[in-house]
Amino acid sequence: MDVTSAISPALVASGLREQICGMAAKFEGLMTSDFASDFIKRVNDKRHLLEPAWNERWQDLCNGKLLFEDLRKTGHFKGDLLRLKKEIVGLMRSRETTSFKTLATSFRSLLGAKV
Repeated sequence: MDVTSAISPALVASGLREQICGMAAKFEGLMTSDFASDFIKRVNDKRHLLEPAWNERWQDLCNGKLLFEDLRKTGHFKGDLLRLKKEIVGLMRSRETTSFKTLATSFRSLLGAKV
């Protein structure tokens, strides 16, 4: 029942107090336990579980175009996306990364050039 639709203010107050007490009871365990160390342990456990799959498949799982668009939407990047992409490709080329070599090979094969 929606407590705010109760007939009298006393019933509304009683219902809200009951809901608040219920929520507070859920948090009591957090207040008595060592929240910080428990949180750190859970994050580390999750990281150890997910890291092997991530290291193998991150290039398949990541969408760089979507990342740039999301960064712009959230205000982390303001500027010309094309210019940023060109700068990143330039850095990849200068560092001779595996990703750049794969990308260059793909472009050459799409354009019909000899690899």
